[in-house]
Amino acid sequence: PISKPKSAAQLRRALLETSAFLENAQLLEAAQRLAQAIALDPKNYELLFTVAALMETAQEYEAAENLAQRVVGLSPRHYEAWMLLAKLAQDEPDGVDRAVEALKQAVSLRPEEVEPRLQLCDLLMEKEDFQGAQEIAMEALHLQRDGETLSLLGEVLLAQGEHAKAIPLLKEASGFLPGDTLIRQHLAEGYLQAGERTKAFAILTELLRQHPGDPDLLLLLDAETPDQLRSARGGGATSRALLDEAEATFEDNHLPESLSLVRQAQQREKTQRGDWLQLQLAWATDPKNHVAQAMTFTASARHPRLCFHALRLLVDWHGERNDEAALFAALDAYLAVHPKSSGAWEAAVIRQAYRLMSGHATEADLEETRRLHVQPLPGQEARVRSLLGQYLLDFKRPNEVLDLLEPVMRNEPTLINHFQLGSALVALGEVEEALDVLNDGLHAPPGDLPEAQAQILQAKMQGLVDELKKSHHLG
Repeated sequence: PISKPKSAAQLRRALLETSAFLENAQLLEAAQRLAQAIALDPKNYELLFTVAALMETAQEYEAAENLAQRVVGLSPRHYEAWMLLAKLAQDEPDGVDRAVEALKQAVSLRPEEVEPRLQLCDLLMEKEDFQGAQEIAMEALHLQRDGETLSLLGEVLLAQGEHAKAIPLLKEASGFLPGDTLIRQHLAEGYLQAGERTKAFAILTELLRQHPGDPDLLLLLDAETPDQLRSARGGGATSRALLDEAEATFEDNHLPESLSLVRQAQQREKTQRGDWLQLQLAWATDPKNHVAQAMTFTASARHPRLCFHALRLLVDWHGERNDEAALFAALDAYLAVHPKSSGAWEAAVIRQAYRLMSGHATEADLEETRRLHVQPLPGQEARVRSLLGQYLLDFKRPNEVLDLLEPVMRNEPTLINHFQLGSALVALGEVEEALDVLNDGLHAPPGDLPEAQAQILQAKMQGLVDELKKSHHLG
């Protein structure tokens, strides 16, 4: 404290009552009670800061910022207050510049601290001040050479296209933090920039097995050029932030607000991600009159993953209407333009699934499904295995179902695996063993199945169990 309280007894009481509120997790009440004590000692900057910190925790951000400003007014060298001001400003729509200035103050006050530099570097990246970000990242690395600082500098260098400098730093960072997904992802991007696609794919394959279907990883996997990848991500930081907000408002079904944000982003910087969001919004409003637009997008030269998203709109639309010809035409259009993409494998799986459901599957379709199973998209092994299992059941090959599923049941005891294995055992006449598998399956995890499909499958399994018990006179 820089001044003595007018009433030490009243201040002690305020502190005790504040502590009681905190013990009951009543953050706002604690902040409000302690704020009352400010009048007893209005120049006590530590008291002001404590209330500001409590207000921030209680999500009373405006009050917290006002108090923190009073703290630095009384004590310009108050490091924690500058850090709090930076944190509060970052969360405001136009607060990046103020956050940068607050962090610069914190850096000057504690030049030996790494944390303000890490935050400052992130903000400078957001402002696309890559030179400034690189200088700060190098300072942080000089102070503390670890996975975080190495990765940060590597990321800054990647943003500037300096993959030759970035790759060694990211490899060293991965040594510090071998399980860090983001560092491995940055390293894969570095290899892609360097044209070393084999190394990049090896990393991405490993990551996709850990994080199946991760959209950021699939964007990287299918990227044809750095410029295409940047556009598919949404361009610069400001444009990406607008598109992120547009996606969030779209998910909340606020379509006009979302469209306004997309238009702002596209006026600032036209990107492929912006194109995709515009199509999504148009489709959500009037899908029937945007089928042709979705088809054009699907067969365009944009990033293959975005084109696959458009394809999924068409697949769902035509599938709901049982228009197999139009559905297969959409698949063909996509495959003609993006035959080597991750979406090409998924499109082939979709085709084989519809062939089976329509009752038109042939031996050639079975062989194509086997090929897809042998060469799966990383992380999608279970999906194609389930499709192959259903093909084998429909083609009356129960022994092959056993060969397919028995090796994986221990690690993947899912609902669909129990159903297919149990069905194969029934076909082979192994009734008691089939009942054991099917009964276990009724309580098995659904895996990737949506809840509605899982319930349908459970009902089928229960029906099969009841039928077996009745036909074999079992209790």
